[in-house]
Amino acid sequence: MKKLLLIALLMLTVVFVAVACTEPTEPADTTAAETTVGETDGVTDAVTDDETDAVTDGETDAVTDGETDAVTDAENDAETTAQSGPVVEPTETVAVPDYAVNVAVGASVYAASEYIEDGLFNPTYLVDGVRGGDSKWGWSSSVEMAPPSDFSIMLVLSDVYKLYGITLVPVKMCAGEGFPSAYEVAVSSDGVNWTTVVTASGIDAKAETPDAVEPLVHGFAEAIDALYVNITIKEFSATQNDIEVARIGDIELAGTFPNAGSETVEVPDNATNVALNGTVTATNYWCIHGNNFYPWLLNDGNWPEGTESNSWYCIPGTAAGELYATIDLNGVYTLYQIVLGRPCWGAFPEAYRLQVSLDGETWTTVVFATGMTDEGSANGVVHGLTAAVDARYVRVQILAHAPSDDPTSGIGEFEVYGVYLRDPGVVIPEDATNVALGATVTAPTSEINTGTWAPQNLVDGIWDTITDTNDILGWTSPVLEMPPEDLRVVIELEEMCTLYRVTLYPMQWDKGTGFPRGYELLVSEDGVNWTTVASASGVDASAASDTDVKPVVHYLDEAVKAKYFALRITEHSFRRWGDNAVPHSALGEIELTGTSVAE
Repeated sequence: MKKLLLIALLMLTVVFVAVACTEPTEPADTTAAETTVGETDGVTDAVTDDETDAVTDGETDAVTDGETDAVTDAENDAETTAQSGPVVEPTETVAVPDYAVNVAVGASVYAASEYIEDGLFNPTYLVDGVRGGDSKWGWSSSVEMAPPSDFSIMLVLSDVYKLYGITLVPVKMCAGEGFPSAYEVAVSSDGVNWTTVVTASGIDAKAETPDAVEPLVHGFAEAIDALYVNITIKEFSATQNDIEVARIGDIELAGTFPNAGSETVEVPDNATNVALNGTVTATNYWCIHGNNFYPWLLNDGNWPEGTESNSWYCIPGTAAGELYATIDLNGVYTLYQIVLGRPCWGAFPEAYRLQVSLDGETWTTVVFATGMTDEGSANGVVHGLTAAVDARYVRVQILAHAPSDDPTSGIGEFEVYGVYLRDPGVVIPEDATNVALGATVTAPTSEINTGTWAPQNLVDGIWDTITDTNDILGWTSPVLEMPPEDLRVVIELEEMCTLYRVTLYPMQWDKGTGFPRGYELLVSEDGVNWTTVASASGVDASAASDTDVKPVVHYLDEAVKAKYFALRITEHSFRRWGDNAVPHSALGEIELTGTSVAE
């Protein structure tokens, strides 16, 4: 206050001095007096003008400054608003075809960081095809991490797809809190050369309630083929507790096969369901309440008619993506159409792919399906192929189970429509015969009914169930929890032969339930040095009745010379006797198709 008074006093002193130092003019007349008054007023005017100018300047400066500040502030506000709002590239995107599906389902997920608690967060939930699950929320980074420049989530798709866009779904149960505010999406077909397809910043996905959460849909500027998708998180967002974290509920990719949307090939009149003659294997199968949902129910032809348990089901909780059902057609066929029947008790898989192969090792995807339900035609889901394809093996890979607290998948029937092309493997001469007949067989056997189940029964040329006139069934191993390290059935041929095909007949009497689940086929010229010519695992040769049992045929890729043949059992079956599962292996007959080697 004192300072202000001092400043005011100094200003008055300056004014007073200025007035005092001004030289007065004598009045001559009224006019002059008026003039003098005017001149005197001039001094006053000068002061007043100065004051006015000062005030005016002050006001002008104040207004100008105010306007300038206001404009500057407005521009800054606009710039700040532009910076804080969402910025997404590209702005112009390619159209997504109607037949595009979510090809992210079942992909392999690799995250730089993960936070798993009570099963709520897990990277695999990102690609389960289910938005906003109550018990499977999605993925979360570790809460203590800040996003480094290479913080990323990578998806390895099940195949190369043509991609049109990506949808990132915030975690519903968190009402979108934690969704990254800045990120980039890049894709690659080889994992080396990458193309950035989306950049986004200023994203705020928080919602008032979980049900109000909205997905972030990003289209691509053009369709692009990719096997890998990488999401790099550039900026975390804060939760209500001010914890820096990144959370995503689901990732969806709109994509197609390169030839998707093409018209399907016409099925010729002579095409039949060639799966009926095939051998089915599966990752596992479910037994409950006395119902056994065996793999062989997939090609028994008993669908949609039949009993309520005429479907195959996997064991509940089996990881999707690691679940297969495979049919060996036991021949090479030209295929045109595949039909999957819906199961008797529901739980048709939500997503799967169908693949074909000539050798059982190299697979080609011919169908990819998502969004499937138990609702639909009683005739099943018909998948026409865009081009006819030659194959011996056909398999379905389950990528996502039907939504359930105890997830499982079931299929009522696996039909494959095609036309016979040729036997697989090496060409078999017309004069080839079963050279194993009457050969010498050695193998450990059960101590019970040794005559009924003796090793020599495997080469007697009889493959039949027990009758009033026949009590020779085949061979069975000792009952052991696990087979010995080198449990073999060895056949010594009468002479050196060239082998083309091996046929293993399950025992009819037990409906094929004792057929070994895993084995190797070996040949030798001297009985010392052995060569593996075929192997199998996860085999289930069981059937509904003894007359429905089918042989398991192995066509050799090339003809081999041999004096000795060995079946090495690596995994027993578990045949049920009453309430007991008895581990053992049993066969009805072994045939070796070959020709004699001239000395």
